[in-house]
Amino acid sequence: MCASRALGRVGVEQYYCWECCIEFSLGTKGVTLFEVQSDGSLASISQVAEI
Repeated sequence: MCASRALGRVGVEQYYCWECCIEFSLGTKGVTLFEVQSDGSLASISQVAEI
């Protein structure tokens, strides 16, 4: 992620960065990043870190 503070909440433990256009979710196994596709679907980028 880009370390921007321009975040929005899109669901339970799901957030969106307005600067880098990445959606991410927080779960029991860590943080997962998603790229928003042109059709609005999400493509998993990776599981980044355990929390």
